Amino acid sequence: MIHRNLVEHGFGGTIHPVNPRYESIAGLRCVPRVRDLEQPVDLVAVAVNADLAVDVVREAAALGVGRRS
Repeated sequence: MIHRNLVEHGFGGTIHPVNPRYESIAGLRCVPRVRDLEQPVDLVAVAVNADLAVDVVREAAALGVGRRS
């Protein structure tokens, strides 16, 4: 749903799906973990079970997501 909303409302940036169960989502290649992303990331939308959320946010922080230059 997040992906669909971004596309339908004209988001112009690159979308990188992250999901360990799928190779692709909506025609976009998935990576299994946030830490596997190869490009700088401005924003991460986290939609996981509560017990996984802290680890996902830590991975995003380790990549520098949200840091301003």
